[in-house]
Amino acid sequence: MKCCIAIDPGVRGGFAQKCDDYNPLLRAFTTEADFLEILEGVPADAEAIVEEVPPYVGRAIPSSSAFKLGYNYGFEVGALRAYGFRVNLVRPQVWQKGLGGMKGLEGAARKRKLKDHAKRLYPKLDGITLQTADALLILDYWLRSGSS
Repeated sequence: MKCCIAIDPGVRGGFAQKCDDYNPLLRAFTTEADFLEILEGVPADAEAIVEEVPPYVGRAIPSSSAFKLGYNYGFEVGALRAYGFRVNLVRPQVWQKGLGGMKGLEGAARKRKLKDHAKRLYPKLDGITLQTADALLILDYWLRSGSS
C-alpha cells in the first residue's frame, strides 16, 4: 500500500496519514504554516484526499465563515498540488454515507457524532479529536472504497 493523506479543510483543519501497515497518524492545524509543515513530512508519492467544499454550506453558516472556509480550502488544495501530490476531492455526502445517526444533526452535535464514529472505528488510536475525526473518516472511506 502506498501512502494516503486525508484533509478536512478549514481554519481549524484536520490531517490523517496512513502508510503501509502503520496506524494512521493524525494532526490538527490552525495556520497555513502549520499545514505546510505537515506536508513537509509526507512522502512525495502520497495520494491526497480532500473533502470537497460545496459552494453552499448551509443556512446556519454566515457568508464570512463560508468565505474563510473557501479561502482555506483553496490554499490547502493549491499547496497539495504545488507539492506535486495527486489530489482527489470527495464530497461530504459521499464519505459520510453509511455513518448512522447523522440525519438532522448540525454544527457541534454533528462534529461530536463524527468523532464518535471515528472512535468506534479506531478504538485504540490516540489523537482523535473534534478537529481530526473528519480527516480520519475521510481516510477510512478512501481506503475502504478501494480508491487508493
